[in-house]
Amino acid sequence: MQLGSKPLTSGKGLVEYVLLLGLAVIGIALVLQLAGVRVSDIYCNIADALPGGDSCSQKELCADDFSANLSGWITRQGTAGGVQGGKYCPPSYSLMLNKCSMSNSPKDYTIGLDGAQLNSGNGFGIMFRVQELSTGLAGYAFQYDPGLGGFVFRKWAHNVEINPPLAFVRAPGYDWFGEPHDIQIKVQGDKFTAYIDGVAVLTAQDSSYVSGGGGLRTWDSTQACFDDFEIELIH
Repeated sequence: MQLGSKPLTSGKGLVEYVLLLGLAVIGIALVLQLAGVRVSDIYCNIADALPGGDSCSQKELCADDFSANLSGWITRQGTAGGVQGGKYCPPSYSLMLNKCSMSNSPKDYTIGLDGAQLNSGNGFGIMFRVQELSTGLAGYAFQYDPGLGGFVFRKWAHNVEINPPLAFVRAPGYDWFGEPHDIQIKVQGDKFTAYIDGVAVLTAQDSSYVSGGGGLRTWDSTQACFDDFEIELIH
């Protein structure tokens, strides 16, 4: 009987040890997050240091924390608006292109907005793989759109968005207004995936445009503010 009881005691101790270790890891992750360190960055740094370990490696290409002015942006529709307290709060109708990304015209990358907050109106869009052609703007946009009641990927050509959209999903009960969100779009090959606060919300596929820069747009009396804009290359 004593011999039979030892594995049970040992197993219980192992489970408790694993639980304690898991809680410690979660605690460390929370402390790092509060300190402004992303756990994913640490993971990628370790992976990149290993032989053949650069599968998650990313390299910052363009960034703007909106702490100064809008000298790094080009107005293509509407007006630019201005920076307020380290945030960019565009006017109700605007389409701005990021100069750095337009001059580099990258292919595969992630593009994101941190602290994006919609206060009123029918939404805003993040432009990607944008090209300025003789026929006008072409590219794609991910739109955060309470006017439609969901999230949408659209293709652009001749300065206008094309209908029907590439992909759309309804988001009933979503907290659209007065809540800051981090939005990121992974653009790789012909596949695009949008994340809000780290959660994938929509995927689309299209092969019309293989490279191009990024931008921001608002419409229909939208009032919104953005903290940070960033593009990172995917290796």
